[in-house]
Amino acid sequence: MKNIPTNIAWKYVLYFLEKGYVHSLDYSKISNLKDFHKEKKAIICGNGPSVDIAFLEELSKREDYIIFCANRIHLIYNETEFRPDYVFTSDEQVIKDFGEEIISNNVNKTFIISKKKPLIREDYTWGFILNHRPFRFQDDVLKGFSSGAGSLFPAIQLAYYMGINEMYLYGVDHNFKYTKRKDGMTNGEGNHFIKNYRNNKDWIPPTYDLVEQAFVECDNFLRKNGGMLLNATNGGKLEVLDRISYKDLIIMDK
Repeated sequence: MKNIPTNIAWKYVLYFLEKGYVHSLDYSKISNLKDFHKEKKAIICGNGPSVDIAFLEELSKREDYIIFCANRIHLIYNETEFRPDYVFTSDEQVIKDFGEEIISNNVNKTFIISKKKPLIREDYTWGFILNHRPFRFQDDVLKGFSSGAGSLFPAIQLAYYMGINEMYLYGVDHNFKYTKRKDGMTNGEGNHFIKNYRNNKDWIPPTYDLVEQAFVECDNFLRKNGGMLLNATNGGKLEVLDRISYKDLIIMDK
């Protein structure tokens, strides 16, 4: 219930934006992306232990794939020439701890999705997050992004807005090791393919049931609109989606 006032307030802001009474650079940036990657396919990349940097390098050579990554993917940039097309974060703790760092390493291609726009001077695009439950796919992200309890869900919704309806998850192991404290937070490493990913800072543990429900809803929506969301992760424990071998992504449609 505590999210209702913020969501209602956004509807009023949206009304004035749509009518042209006020101007928002973020709103214009997102609006200009409508059908921008039509006929392409999307790789929605997590940072799980199963990620293979060499595979990402090979995949990035394909012009038919648009690659969306999350959070601190830039920590591998000194090891590889791979660069994602877009980087997303909607994790409030990640934004607080690493927001400026993420943006400065991904200039002009970072999307921060949150209830309030962070006071960060670097060049990024902000989108409003709708924290309603259960997850509902937003086909018009100008009206807000459904959170889905993870940064990959805004990426999926923007990909669809960009004209993409064929999507593949990669590196979404869906298997975290942690001990939840009484304050709802946790600490520790080892849940990502990148060393020191959290830099020993506290983080918010995943909510598995919300994540799974959101992935299923994304797949259902995409299938109703001529697409699909398949899991191309090498292993892991996400079993609510149909799977495809990540190796097949390289040879498809060649």
